[in-house]
Amino acid sequence: MQYRRYAPHPSLAHIVRCFQTLDDVHTVPTSEHRVYPEVSIHLSFVHGTSWFSTDPNGGAIHRVPKVFVERSLRYPARLVSLGPTRMVSAEFYVWDAARLFGRLDNDATLGASLVGEDLAARMDRLLAEGELEEAVYVLEAWLIDYVAQFELRATPAVRVAKRLLAQCGQGSVSELADDASVSLRQLERIRTRMDELK
Repeated sequence: MQYRRYAPHPSLAHIVRCFQTLDDVHTVPTSEHRVYPEVSIHLSFVHGTSWFSTDPNGGAIHRVPKVFVERSLRYPARLVSLGPTRMVSAEFYVWDAARLFGRLDNDATLGASLVGEDLAARMDRLLAEGELEEAVYVLEAWLIDYVAQFELRATPAVRVAKRLLAQCGQGSVSELADDASVSLRQLERIRTRMDELK
């Protein structure tokens, strides 16, 4: 297995945590994987044969689309892959992904409708040819243009989230409120909205 992480362009660094690539070949004994809960959103492009289930009871399993937006996981998920699998993804901070993509419901078509047919086809071709690094650059260039359409200023909720991330969840509620220039009651409303995004 070859897995790599790439730092984003400086203009995306406040939105994209990293880009990732995966190049692997799965046989039957290595086909089963577990994906554990995390608080991030991924825009991913996949070339290969994979199935995915987020059902905590081990129920329905669905084919992974060639392009998809993966929301934050609340439970460990099951991933099954067979044969060659190549993937490129952008990992977003959850607060900006919600502002860029809207409410992230479990819609398997969201990724394809977001990026359009031309980019989806180009990324699939690059993955098929094993040009993973080039695929990262193509995705990054698309994201720079896409993000430029939005006014993503740091709201109080984003300032609170960034501070919590930087301090690994440590710190007092009063310090968070002061840092975001909000009252304790406003901070409670921010927390409620952040919970709704998960």
